[in-house]
Amino acid sequence: MSKCYVINSLDYEGVRNFKHHLRFKYQNIFKPCVNSVHDKSENVIGAEILIDFNHLRAINLPEEKVKNLIVLGEAAHKSIDTATHFFGKSTVFVNVERINLCDMKILRRLITLNKRLFLMGVEFVVEITERTPCG
Repeated sequence: MSKCYVINSLDYEGVRNFKHHLRFKYQNIFKPCVNSVHDKSENVIGAEILIDFNHLRAINLPEEKVKNLIVLGEAAHKSIDTATHFFGKSTVFVNVERINLCDMKILRRLITLNKRLFLMGVEFVVEITERTPCG
């Protein structure tokens, strides 16, 4: 496995100015076997927090800026903030880029969120994605 590091990125400060444009939506995750077609609420096992790419396209945020928001960790930080609002679900799924696992601050925040959700009876699942492979 190659090591991924973003060191002294010239884009980082510029990207931080765009983080307020990030919005998230959630998608219900259902049990694999649906017993009741009429009452889907019984079959919801959790919520997956997703970046609202439609919003970013609607405000004409350049593709390169969106990529940098993801790669430089701003999307991960904001999704962690958003996950704290989903205590009513039994499971919360958050997507994190593989490159963001090199960021100790993001890792600490994921661990802290996991502990908070666990105390509230919520299972926390981190899905590792790789939209932008590195190395």
